[in-house]
Amino acid sequence: MTLAFEELIREEFEVFGFPTGRINRTTNWAPPYEAADVTSMAGTNSPIGIGIRSSVNGNTLNATISVSSEEALTDKKLVVYLTEDGIIADQVNYLNNDPSSIYFEQGDPIVDFVHDDVLRASLTDIFGNAISSTGALEEYTVNLSTSINASYVVENLHLVVMVTENDNTAINSQEAKVNEIVGYE
Repeated sequence: MTLAFEELIREEFEVFGFPTGRINRTTNWAPPYEAADVTSMAGTNSPIGIGIRSSVNGNTLNATISVSSEEALTDKKLVVYLTEDGIIADQVNYLNNDPSSIYFEQGDPIVDFVHDDVLRASLTDIFGNAISSTGALEEYTVNLSTSINASYVVENLHLVVMVTENDNTAINSQEAKVNEIVGYE
């Protein structure tokens, strides 16, 4: 399940092992992985709204992404990832001998592990495409498409859309199943 740009992502976000978490794409989420580190940011208001519309025709995914903001959009980037849930594959288990882990004595590898939120493709540059300057309350819209590998299960595919600062800090994000329409949020 390795992607050609996986090494670039690891280098940009200083990922030295897996699993690794980042909060808002830039802050390292370090052990003991306190939920409050994330929930303290949840529900934070963002001036930016993101809408997603997508459809699959044959093996082509077409997506229309709309962004609008209460403030002018300048020096922002749009990131659009395609993810898949429900992929069944063996998983290396570095925690097999750790009695505090939920994966303790599950085997190494864990056979037929269910992988969710697996990055399958990027419809934009992996670190985002520049959003052209857009005035406050104006709509920025982009149409994107990509080929879908025949092994992907369309019903398990999602689009993850982020608007970021130039330093990759996430400002807002939105997720939608493929073939779904999600309004501004």
